[in-house]
Amino acid sequence: MTALDPTLVDHALKLAEAEWGRARPAAAASPVPAIAEETAGLDRAWYVVQTRSRAEGDARDGLAWLGYQTFLPTLRREVRGRQPRTRIVREFPLFNRYLFAELPRSPQHWGGLRAIEEIERVLGGDGGVPVREAEVRRFMSAQEEGRFDETKAAQARRERERRRSAGRGRAAEAVLRFPIGARVRALRGPFGGFSGHVSDITGRGVVKAMLAMFGGLTPVDFTIEDIELLAS
Repeated sequence: MTALDPTLVDHALKLAEAEWGRARPAAAASPVPAIAEETAGLDRAWYVVQTRSRAEGDARDGLAWLGYQTFLPTLRREVRGRQPRTRIVREFPLFNRYLFAELPRSPQHWGGLRAIEEIERVLGGDGGVPVREAEVRRFMSAQEEGRFDETKAAQARRERERRRSAGRGRAAEAVLRFPIGARVRALRGPFGGFSGHVSDITGRGVVKAMLAMFGGLTPVDFTIEDIELLAS
């Protein structure tokens, strides 16, 4: 085998490096310091950035690399794992091909975005149309609260919270309608027609009453639909 001429090898490497630099200018010279200095102190706003298909994460990373704040809402779901009868949790973009980015209001300072090949455009035409910061914050809060979490554990947690909230609402209504000591009468069921006094109200809105029955007092639990308030 004939040995390669070291001079030719060195020349070929230099040509390859030059070609790589022309093909990927972002890799040849990092624009981060120049962009960060150029855009420092500029008025910024939130915009919706459209990306290539399945490139939302790479576009987000590229924008962050350029020094821009971003937000990519994600949806958590359980999907089938590789092993039989296994489930794993994965995150998916909430909006396919879209994410939020806080950019300078003047498009003339968006030059660095062209270095990110995963980005197709900023919504709203050449100048872009900002979105209200309150809308972005609303999505951020929803993400922090787990509103985009569709796993079984999250669904069970939301159901518990819903029941607690419903219970607190019923408890507040029971306190207003049937104060402690108020006279009430059972409307239906085995205790229908018997009357007594409210002794307590639970955190879930159950009214506890002492009914006068058979010469004594008997504690009975009622829902607010099963009793009525009597005049004192």
